[in-house]
Formats: sequence, structure tokens, C-alpha cells
Amino acid sequence: MIKYNLLVLTKIFNQLTQHKDVQGSIERIRERFVGKVDLSASSYDTAWVAMVPSNRDSPNQQPCFPGCLEWVMENQKADGSWGLSSNHPSLVKDSLSSTLACVLALQKWKVGEQLVQKGLDFIGSKRYAVMDKHQSSPIGFDIIFPSMINYANDLGLNLPLDSDFVNVMFHNRHLQLQRKISFRGKEGHLVYYAEGLDESYEWKEVMKNQQRSNGSLFNSPATSAAALIQFHDDKCFDYLQSLSKIHGKADALADFVDDEHFFSTVSPQFTTIDTIIHLYRASQVAIFPDEPILDKINVWTRTFLKHQYSLNQDIVYDEKLHKEVDYALNFTIDTVDRLKHRRGIELYNPDDFRMLKTSYRCSNTDNRDLLMFSIQDFNMCQAIHHEEIKNLENEIMTLDFDWHTLISSYIQLSSIHFEPELANLRIAWTQNSFVGTFVDDMFDVDGSREELLNLIELLKK
Repeated sequence: MIKYNLLVLTKIFNQLTQHKDVQGSIERIRERFVGKVDLSASSYDTAWVAMVPSNRDSPNQQPCFPGCLEWVMENQKADGSWGLSSNHPSLVKDSLSSTLACVLALQKWKVGEQLVQKGLDFIGSKRYAVMDKHQSSPIGFDIIFPSMINYANDLGLNLPLDSDFVNVMFHNRHLQLQRKISFRGKEGHLVYYAEGLDESYEWKEVMKNQQRSNGSLFNSPATSAAALIQFHDDKCFDYLQSLSKIHGKADALADFVDDEHFFSTVSPQFTTIDTIIHLYRASQVAIFPDEPILDKINVWTRTFLKHQYSLNQDIVYDEKLHKEVDYALNFTIDTVDRLKHRRGIELYNPDDFRMLKTSYRCSNTDNRDLLMFSIQDFNMCQAIHHEEIKNLENEIMTLDFDWHTLISSYIQLSSIHFEPELANLRIAWTQNSFVGTFVDDMFDVDGSREELLNLIELLKK
């Protein structure tokens, strides 16, 4: 048998893993994953919590969570905005929504007059985006933003928005509300947009039917705060209080069997394209031969994604998501790991964010250290594989062999078992496959009768 020397591979592995940039990335990644998930602070949620009064029935109201109000006052950006990033082309509406919410909080408690004016100036400079359908929108933007405008008028704010422009927004809001009630068949789902609803809503019933065990509504600080402003609830208050202290099998998929069930039973924040991609991928993993639920989910999610992709709706403005839809439609979940890893690196964006009612970023997973380490790890494996092939070629170069046979034998296993520590497995597999092909060719075409008889005798021994 061919002897394989691992000294070269060990040298490559040590050189790559001991590089100071890689070592630094490893340490920083390890630190990020020790402890709690680190989400970016949400200006939008913080502003709504800041608007909760200590006693809604008192004529001399005070903020119930003054720390949130202080945070709003201390975190305005230089351009007058609040939010994750006002310069990001996909976050203009998010910045408008966050900025208006913060302005409302300041105006409600009559503080930060200069901050309010800078915020209004920013809204005026970006007002073109409010009605632009080509701009990515936070969930419920067309319902909540007009309601915040109405609240701003009640507080005496003069927003830099044309009255005809505002009237169109309110008309669209009415259509959106009617469409959601008609499509979902019940008004309970509208509670997720509590910031866009008024005191006439049945808030007592909402708390009874929609409140989570932790006291929140949909685990959303903004939704919970908006509801608490309209209707006091001790559990909801405790939920927000806890946040303010912190701040600073296939049958289980039966409800998703078709698009109507999915959109009528799932909370709005989980009906995004990204969620449907994951549901589509999950439908490809069948444990038993007969999985009718997964089959039905696969059909409607694939149809939905193809339709969205062909219309370029919702996803065309997010290039990364556009590519993910394309990849999901053209490659099944059983694609070999190395291709999935390469694709993941190509799609990875350390400046990525998740858009719900407002934008969020998780520094635990969205960071350049993780990207650098992934690239180095991928390149390390590639370098080891190249060295393994080179050594195999050198060892058998004296034989009359087909190079493509060697490579195809190696790739069959290395695409699945690619880890550096499995070098001996890859080499042994390639050697056995090559010898088997070599012997088979001898019996089929190349070997003389005498050579074949000698080979048979050799194998008997």
C-alpha cells in the first residue's frame, strides 16, 4: 500500500491556525459566544417604552421608565436620526420610524427641544421614502407610521409633511387594516401593530387572549408598551420593567400545510421571506417515506418563493435575500457541505441586520471575526486537500493511470468528509478506489491472460 506522510499537512494546519489574525479571531469569537446574546439597542422599542406613563389616570403624568427616556436623549445621531443606520439604503424607512418614535417620546415629556427639532429636520430630509414602494419597510410600517403622525399632531408637533401626502398615507392605512382583517379572518393579529391602534380597541380582551406567559405581547417591547399606554396590566408592566433593568416531528408543522393556514396562524413577525425559506428547507427533510404534510408545505412554499422571485417583490431590494431565494430554489438541502459552506461565506455580511418592526443586529453572529475565521478555515481545508492530491499523484506517477479517475475517487469522499483530521480516511478511500479501478481495467481491457492469472494467485495469498 502507498504510505502517506502527514508531516506536510500538519505543517500547513499549524501555519494557518497559528497566524496572528486567525488566533485573534478565534479568541474574539470565543468571547462573543460566552454569556448572553448581544443584540443592538433598539431606538424604536426604547422610545415606545419611554412613552409609558407612571400613572395614566393622573393629570401630572411622569415617565414610568425614565432610564429609557434618558437613553433616547443620549443616542441621537449627528444627522438628527435614531436607529441602526440612516445611511444604509435598506434602512431609510426604519430610520424614519425610529426617529419619529423618539421625537414623540421627547415631545410627550417636553424635554430635548433641540433634539426634537433635529429629528424633525431629518424626517423632512427623508420624507420622499415614506411612500416609496421600492424602499424596504419595517413590518406594519404602513399602519403604524400614519398613526404616529396622528399622535404627533395631538402633541402639537408640526411635521414637515405635505397634507395631501399625509391623507394618502391614512387612506393606505385604512386599506391595509381592512385587508389584514379580511385575509386573516380575525382582528387578534392586528394587536401586533398596537402602536398603530387607539384606545377604542378591546385592550382587555387583547391581554386576555394574546398575552404571553412572560407578560408581553408577541415578545415585542414596542407592542407591549403601546398596549400598556392604553390599558394598564401588571404582567405587562413587569415584563417591561424586567427589560428596562436588562437594557443598559412533521405533525408539528400541520398548521403550515398551506399558505392560508400559515399566514392566518403565524404571528406577523414570522411571515417574512426569510422564515418561508427556512420552512421550505425544513419540508425537504423527511424521516418516513410517506410525509404528506411536508409534501404539501414543500409545494406551496416553493410556489410562493418562485412567485416572489419572478415578480421581484419584497426581496429584490435585499441583494443577500435575493441570492438566498435563488439558492434555495436551485439547490436542495442535501447539497454537499463544502458547497453550502462556500455559499454561506459568499452570502455572509458582517453588517447584516434583521428587519421586523425595526432593525436589529446581533454582534454575536454578525461580525467580521467570524467571517475571517470562516474564510481561513475554508482555505486551510482547501490547502490540505490540494496537498493530499499532490502527494497521491507523486506516489503513483510511475503507474500508467488516468488522472481523472484519481481525482474523482478523491472528491467523492472529500466533499463529505473534508475535515483536516480525516486525512487518513480520504487517502485510504482514494487508494482503494484507485486500486479497484486499476484491477477492473486490467480484467476488462489491459491485462494479458498471464498477468491476470498472476494477479489472481497474488490475491489468494
